[in-house]
Amino acid sequence: MRAGRRPIRMNLKAAEQATLALAASQSGMITREQALRQGMSRKQLWHRLRTGRWRRLCSDMGKAGKRRAVYSTFTGPLNRSARMWGAVLLCGRGAVLSHESAGEIWSLSEPRPDNRTVHITVPSGRTVRSPEPWIKIHHSSYLTSSTHPSKRPPCTRVEETVFDLTQSATGLDQATALIAEAVRRGITTHARIVGMIRKRPKMRWRAEILETCGEIADGAQSILELRYVRDVERPHGLPRAQRQVRRKADGRGIVVDNLVRAYRTRIELDGQRGHTGDGVLRDMWRDNQAAVDGEFTLRFGWNDVTGRPCEIAAVQATVLTANGWTGRLRPCRPGCGAERTLRALSSTGAAGPVTAQRVPPGPDGPHGHGVPTDRTDLNRMAPGPSGVVAQRTMSRSVALDGGAGHRMGDGVPPVTSRGGCAGTRSWWAGRASARAAPP
Repeated sequence: MRAGRRPIRMNLKAAEQATLALAASQSGMITREQALRQGMSRKQLWHRLRTGRWRRLCSDMGKAGKRRAVYSTFTGPLNRSARMWGAVLLCGRGAVLSHESAGEIWSLSEPRPDNRTVHITVPSGRTVRSPEPWIKIHHSSYLTSSTHPSKRPPCTRVEETVFDLTQSATGLDQATALIAEAVRRGITTHARIVGMIRKRPKMRWRAEILETCGEIADGAQSILELRYVRDVERPHGLPRAQRQVRRKADGRGIVVDNLVRAYRTRIELDGQRGHTGDGVLRDMWRDNQAAVDGEFTLRFGWNDVTGRPCEIAAVQATVLTANGWTGRLRPCRPGCGAERTLRALSSTGAAGPVTAQRVPPGPDGPHGHGVPTDRTDLNRMAPGPSGVVAQRTMSRSVALDGGAGHRMGDGVPPVTSRGGCAGTRSWWAGRASARAAPP
């Protein structure tokens, strides 16, 4: 008898090992059908549930009278991955993660600790009852072509996920930020997103999103850069800048957000990423290097681009005009404050003509470094023949910025003639009266 039972026990042990291996690949979750197919008996399943080694996530009777059940092969609380796998297995054939849940898989949306909802999409021909209140069911007739072939747990492709997230976004900014982030991270391209959009007859913000994809193809990589193009550069008729231009600074490669090469002007758009802490010092050195190369740097933040686009358009036009631009600033709408700000800047002497002066050889200053000590704009000094430099007659001074009052934040001022400091607010404070002046 023992010789006859030994193979049975070995088969049961092998079946249990195969079942646990399959469950481990599914974050510890397995269906009743999968366990039976691996060779486990109904008695084994009942014993593990009765002793508490396994737990039943849900049990539901389908239309054909066939019981669907999903088990967790561990005793602890369900983590997010196990909950996602459980939802996919409960919904059965063709079910995939979608919307915010697929966004978590692609790292396009942040998982919240208090969020229990799992979004599942099934083929449009299936009728699936939500077995749990935390499972939200969607239907799609494009699911066959939009499902990723190898992602585990199964989910929609990144382009389909981006499309779903844009349609459930609370506003256009959030929708365009998702597209920019996906392309910036290299998990998709603007061409793939455009191709997917053109296949969909119904879509919110179709024209705006297609226009956004064009700007992303041109180099915009964040919602801040997209807002700059949409609210500052294009509506005010400013020269079109080159995006994401690679340069060298201190022997290292850098990327300039926007470069108007013909007029030697850089427009840097600074959010929180990479511009706090040591990033502020890197920005200073980059701006100083740009000054040495004969290029003027303007640096704007989120509050500038979204809160006063007309004013920063006037600031940019002032610098471009001083560098040779002969175009005219265009009002973006009735009541646009760009022209008023431009006149205020001109009346206060914010920019003047290019003058030439000869720099005497040898020390010029108390420390003997050959640096002028009067009120000159060192960032606009460019070496010329025979010691002649082109110098703006702007009333600016060299500023040495410490940590107090000069930290990077959302309210970044749009002036970096202070050696690239991104924290000073004195420029806007000094011209508050000029902005309030009547037209």
